[in-house]
Amino acid sequence: MQLKNSRLKIQGADKHIADLDARIGGLPNSDIATVEINPDRGNEVIKHDIADRAAVDDIAVIAGDAVHNLKCALDYAWLGTIAKLVPSAVSKFAKIPPATPLKVRFEKSR
Repeated sequence: MQLKNSRLKIQGADKHIADLDARIGGLPNSDIATVEINPDRGNEVIKHDIADRAAVDDIAVIAGDAVHNLKCALDYAWLGTIAKLVPSAVSKFAKIPPATPLKVRFEKSR
């Protein structure tokens, strides 16, 4: 059952990714580019803006939903693996083990 749930979450993520692709695909039509010339220095600056202000929020929410579904898919797959290999370890607290953090040493600047 866990692997079926995992597959369903991946399908949900695929839908979100397709929605994200469509939302991003519409952005070139809302791009506004302006050239500003500094009268004192004479240099030109090109500024880009998006007329569709809701796009940023929409993209963030859709991407977050896709990532959440993929994380849930991993949880379901992990629980399915535990259920088959170590059934006694299945509990509401069973989670994917965290990766060992990399230890990075920074040398002091001289």
